[in-house]
Amino acid sequence: MTSATEISALRLLGISLPLDQPPPFGVIHVVRKGLSTKSAVELSRRFEIQESQMSQILGLSSRTFSRNKMNQTILDAAKSDRLFRLAKVLARATDVLEDEATARDWLNLPNRALGNARPLDLLDTDAGVEQVLTILGRIEYGVYS
Repeated sequence: MTSATEISALRLLGISLPLDQPPPFGVIHVVRKGLSTKSAVELSRRFEIQESQMSQILGLSSRTFSRNKMNQTILDAAKSDRLFRLAKVLARATDVLEDEATARDWLNLPNRALGNARPLDLLDTDAGVEQVLTILGRIEYGVYS
């Protein structure tokens, strides 16, 4: 079943699920098909993520990201998966912190529970994403972090 966070992540990316696919497979289909670099650019603008940071999260060099942006390239499945993972974290942070601006600020400030790293700096790996989501879960349930 597709979660509310996944649906919110797709909305952040400007995508609606295909009607001919059952929900969880629709998300998989969309990611495998490839997300547009335009979605990454819009997400980075909306959450004030620097281009260098976005290229790192996607696993691209800054030059490749710039070229893809200019050509409005469709990302391969692996890069699309990284972009979708980022969008899920942004959607979850917005939900937990109840405001997009607060989520944006939280993602950009050093966090003691993350070894004083900025949550955004950890989103280039799956392990980092899991740590950030764990902290968001603690915040949601009022557990001191």
